[in-house]
Amino acid sequence: PNPVQNEFRIELPVTAAGKTTLSVFDYSGKIILSREIFITRNLNAAIINASNIAKGNYTIKCYWNNELYIGKFVKQ
Repeated sequence: PNPVQNEFRIELPVTAAGKTTLSVFDYSGKIILSREIFITRNLNAAIINASNIAKGNYTIKCYWNNELYIGKFVKQ
């Protein structure tokens, strides 16, 4: 997993515009952050503020057009 300090960038492999919800889960499966993100045709990435998240390992989940995208990061 990628190390994170104050923020991280997430990129989704999408080509259409729209909005979705990105959720961050701790090791126990509890949602600790949920944020609506907007995707445009030219920008398929978002910057997420992680400064208020405790140190540890996290999973990111995001649904887009009935597909689930999963990522992981380590907050340092």
